[in-house]
Amino acid sequence: MKKLVTLLLIMASSFSYSQDTTALRWVSVNENGILNFFKNDTTDLTSITSGYGTGQGIFMSNKDSLLYGIFSNGLSSGDRNLYSINPFTGTFTLVRDLATNYISSADISEDGNTLYYIEGNGAAGLGRVSSVDLATGTETFLTNALSDPGSSSYGIEFNPTDTSLYVFEGSWAGNDRVQAINLNTLVNTNSPMVGWSTQLHGAKWTGTGNKFIVCAGYGCDMLMTDATANNLVSFYSNCSNHSADVEEFKTLRAKSKVIHICPNTTDSAMISLIYGGTNFSWYKDGVLLSETNDTLMAFDAGVYRALIQIDTTYMWSETIQIIHDAVPVVTITQATNDVLICPLETILLHGASGGTLQWYKNGTPIIGATASTYNATTAGAYNQMKTNTSGCKDSSSVSYVINDQLTGCVTSINNDQTESNITLYPNPVTDALTIESSETINSIIVYDIVGREVSHYEEVKRSNAKIDMSGLMNGSYLVKIITENGQVIKKIQK
Repeated sequence: MKKLVTLLLIMASSFSYSQDTTALRWVSVNENGILNFFKNDTTDLTSITSGYGTGQGIFMSNKDSLLYGIFSNGLSSGDRNLYSINPFTGTFTLVRDLATNYISSADISEDGNTLYYIEGNGAAGLGRVSSVDLATGTETFLTNALSDPGSSSYGIEFNPTDTSLYVFEGSWAGNDRVQAINLNTLVNTNSPMVGWSTQLHGAKWTGTGNKFIVCAGYGCDMLMTDATANNLVSFYSNCSNHSADVEEFKTLRAKSKVIHICPNTTDSAMISLIYGGTNFSWYKDGVLLSETNDTLMAFDAGVYRALIQIDTTYMWSETIQIIHDAVPVVTITQATNDVLICPLETILLHGASGGTLQWYKNGTPIIGATASTYNATTAGAYNQMKTNTSGCKDSSSVSYVINDQLTGCVTSINNDQTESNITLYPNPVTDALTIESSETINSIIVYDIVGREVSHYEEVKRSNAKIDMSGLMNGSYLVKIITENGQVIKKIQK
């Protein structure tokens, strides 16, 4: 893609395109293969000649957000095939060479996997409704719509709210009808159509109920239905280019229209142009950006969109809003600001609560340490990472550093099991040591006889526990049991 020349960029940044810029992303096709764009719903903007004749339908696929259309190949007016379309350059790419000729109108399913079409004037099978599996190209006859031989023409549109194809029939014979064909049962529910009595060639679902825009064949009008789909009112009449069908299309690819990211991280949102081959500029909150690639990585919060050139005019893309979610705040505290630890001592650290928590020692995750507090038993730099419900994460800007106390340490070993209300057995132990307490046990730490930690069990949260000592060498060990009301140290022999 090419960036707009400097002069045009300066003009765009000051919003001076009032006469030749649109935010209405509509495009229509006509009998000469011309793509027509609209400044608003009453005024043409510009048009592009494709070189393909007899445009019979235009629609966007939700599967890939691309525009597709039914056009003749320019050699035979009846031979109509499925093409993908670049609306900004008028470039067509053949997708499916359809076996059926004289297709009057077509649309695509909500999932983008199936094409539906109806045969019109000039077709031996006037009113035949068929489907095309776009993965395999298999064409399947579904049903016959009502018709006046030699007179009827159709606009067809899929309505996902009731899984029906709506067929708007315009007839010179006067039998103007709207036919709703349920795709599950193929039952045709029809009624007279009021407000029009000549050919119709295209339809577009508005996205609300049974309201449609219907194109008046190769005439000057587009019409809007009421909620019943059968009362037409003209809302657009401009004969600069006839409209056989009309569609609203997307110009940007992004994860969604509103994207949440975490600030001050590598988190970003990718926004890219769907179509290439034309000039463009990126904007954030109405301010011109310096980005020249057709893919933009958005780190900052704001509303992003692109200004895209069509011929000598311009179209605003849809907007993509980037929102910065809140980042969690983590602070590590200790009730007495104790930063010196003796062998067998425990220092209780307090961090953040809520969300998903993980404590670290010297930059390494501590297994099982996922609570708002942590009992530190050895020297080291302690920190906590919190991930909130938005997925944003952060840790304390300053670790809590605990150093070894070199003097004044006292080791107190309580072997009176009846006084402590905590029982350990068997003693001596071979494999599993059972610990029973009258209080809830929070954590258990096992030390060798010189005070080195050999195993650590966090978040026990019960009054009875078993710990595995099978992997320890024979000898004496100290077992510290930290309860909700204090701690006790027991000597165990293995």
